[in-house]
Amino acid sequence: MLSVLAFSTPAAATYGWYKLDPSAAFQATFDYNDYNTGGCNWDGARGVNGDKQEKYLHEPYISTDYNSITATIPSHEQHSDACIYQHTQDTCSFYQGLDGVIQMDFDYEFTGDALSNRFAFWINSRDVSHDEKHGYDENRQKTFPWIKEAEVDPLEMMNQWASPLGIWMNYAGWPGAKQAPIPSEYQNRGHISIWFGTSGGSHGNGVIMRACAYGKPHPDDCNGLLHMDDPHTAKIDYSSSIIEGIQNKEILHHLVIDYWFAQAASSLKIENIHMYFNRYEESQCPMAQKLYSSVLPGGVSTGPTLMQSPEGSTDLDFENSDDLTDDATDENSDDVTDVTSSESSSSSSDDSEEGKPCKGGKKHGKKPHKGRKKRGPKERMGELVDELSL
Repeated sequence: MLSVLAFSTPAAATYGWYKLDPSAAFQATFDYNDYNTGGCNWDGARGVNGDKQEKYLHEPYISTDYNSITATIPSHEQHSDACIYQHTQDTCSFYQGLDGVIQMDFDYEFTGDALSNRFAFWINSRDVSHDEKHGYDENRQKTFPWIKEAEVDPLEMMNQWASPLGIWMNYAGWPGAKQAPIPSEYQNRGHISIWFGTSGGSHGNGVIMRACAYGKPHPDDCNGLLHMDDPHTAKIDYSSSIIEGIQNKEILHHLVIDYWFAQAASSLKIENIHMYFNRYEESQCPMAQKLYSSVLPGGVSTGPTLMQSPEGSTDLDFENSDDLTDDATDENSDDVTDVTSSESSSSSSDDSEEGKPCKGGKKHGKKPHKGRKKRGPKERMGELVDELSL
């Protein structure tokens, strides 16, 4: 199958890999009724409310820099039931698929007591339709603005009702979705790759997730397309309603990191958040920074121009970065949109829904060719098809 990028590349060169600056993106202000914190409202098993306070959105509980965000339960807050969180709802929201983000990658590291805590790094959903038509769960109970089926949970600690216990990739426990445990060797440190294929594309009308080693030294290990039926690949096929909602730009997504009902001292660090935008100009994520251009055989640039970090040095080692299109020959190729990471599950609106678990080396590549002509959506399409094997 031909890469989705070959057919859907928009004009104005707004497509390509972008890096998210967590210090600018995770800037939520405190709101006791914030729907992103619904999972910390009430612990029915213990009969306690989560402790929601403005201080838990800041240091020492939430710390950020240009490259990472860390959520921490300090020793003095053990067994406090604190609701520690941050999110990007008002600063970085995006559409899934061809009208927004096609792929997202990040590294993670967990330290401390895992099984005593409920923590997550997840992608929350939001119904922005005029008639609130998507915000329902599988029992047609209204959950607006949260859309259970459209929630994506790359990292979530499942400390109950799951086998094996540990960090999983899941979809809010949606019926029919394939939830998958993070392999044991990556429970404390690793990398997640996520593919969003809604609105068409080579990844289907849904989402695929897979974990691998930190920094993704061997990209094939994290390529869910190569391991579709593997027990450690998570996937969901969206219903026609969700597909239509995303196509009509009625469903937005944003990032959340949290600890619910804080117990044992620990920390969750998310870093090197890279997002491949197919139409960046349609996103609501202004702090995402362009990384580099993909280059076709013959030196034709297909992505955004090379940008530099605030320190003046490039973020990635281009000698070791993959060409985003050279290997895009079929579904069994290397990541069609790959990025090197050398350098941020659900805590949804209700934890008590039936059927939903309690939340609890070197790479080949080419340097960008500076000063080359950029390919527009129709320009060189015939040559492009010839260059990419079908």
